[in-house]
Amino acid sequence: MFPLCHNILSLSLSLSLSLCNLLLLLLLSLSLSLSLSLSLLLFSSLASLSFLLFFLTPTFLLVKPNENNFFLSFFLSFFLFILSPYLYSLSSFLFFLFLYIAYIFPFQFSFIHFYYFFKIFFLLRRFRFIFLFLLLNIFLLSFQFSLSLLFS
Repeated sequence: MFPLCHNILSLSLSLSLSLCNLLLLLLLSLSLSLSLSLSLLLFSSLASLSFLLFFLTPTFLLVKPNENNFFLSFFLSFFLFILSPYLYSLSSFLFFLFLYIAYIFPFQFSFIHFYYFFKIFFLLRRFRFIFLFLLLNIFLLSFQFSLSLLFS
């Protein structure tokens, strides 16, 4: 009962995180070119669909350990039931963090660019919604981590 409840809660949180990221991507694509925004939307939707299909599979096909392949079934159940939504959320967070930085700085990266990134990030008003979405992503990741501690 607990792994299934944990999977449903994690799936709903991962979906909310994906929706927040897609909403931010739509906001960012208003000022990008049409082909670039469509390709980014297609890439993010395909990545979300493929990982959600990978995540939904072990929810209904429960891995039951037996004596012959105890280590393999324990590793599969631990990875598929517990780690997969958090890895998805973390990869989604890192991908969109890279997208925010690439949107603000459309030139090559260096250490001085990160200094200006944080300076612009906290000073300009038009980038405050990015900060709010980053905080929301961090909150959802920490909430998912606390759920994993609660149900493990």
